[in-house]
Amino acid sequence: MKIKNLVRSIAALSLAIFALSSCIQKIDCPNCEGQNNQGGGTNWQILNFSVKDANWELCSDNDGNNKFYRAHLEIPELTKNIIDKGLMQAYVYLGNNQQSLPYVRHFEEIYDNGGTAEQYTWTQTVDIEYEEGGAWVYFTASDFYVDVTPGDWEFRIVLLW
Repeated sequence: MKIKNLVRSIAALSLAIFALSSCIQKIDCPNCEGQNNQGGGTNWQILNFSVKDANWELCSDNDGNNKFYRAHLEIPELTKNIIDKGLMQAYVYLGNNQQSLPYVRHFEEIYDNGGTAEQYTWTQTVDIEYEEGGAWVYFTASDFYVDVTPGDWEFRIVLLW
């Protein structure tokens, strides 16, 4: 009985993959940075952004708590149609590697507090919020420490519609 269910599941999955692949147009793009495909099939555009340390804005909630940094990305290509019917995917560069947003990392630091070793841990989160014509990138530390600005960050946004 279990083998019969497994065979049925594999058959259903194969049919779903075949149906999906027939709807997707393959785009062969070995070096597509900053380029786009507009015409037949799926449209796409890849955009790169650099947020410099001075571009981060310090924010908080209405009570002055829960502090975070944010930066605005101007994206005139991001239309209401793409927001409503398309797909936006953002990445952050970490050295030569990319990490999709949201980016969440946990950190630990051990420091000497007058001869006593103390451990300090926190989580760093970078996420994004889209709007017509742009996006906001948010940088938040779990301890809401904001005495040091986030520094320079590189982002890539892929639009599909």
